[in-house]
Amino acid sequence: MEFIDTMQENRVAQSSIVVSWCSYAPNADKKAANVRAENADDIDKLLAFFKECKKNNNQFS
Repeated sequence: MEFIDTMQENRVAQSSIVVSWCSYAPNADKKAANVRAENADDIDKLLAFFKECKKNNNQFS
């Protein structure tokens, strides 16, 4: 974004850029949290899938 590029070019501290960005896009953290919540059990689902495959086919490793 041009806004962040300008701040970096003017040697604004990274922490200040983050604070500015969070106030500029307050829903960014909520969106990231929602994505993490949606994907939280993906590994469990994948392991269950492989377990089912192995149960149905002994040659599946």
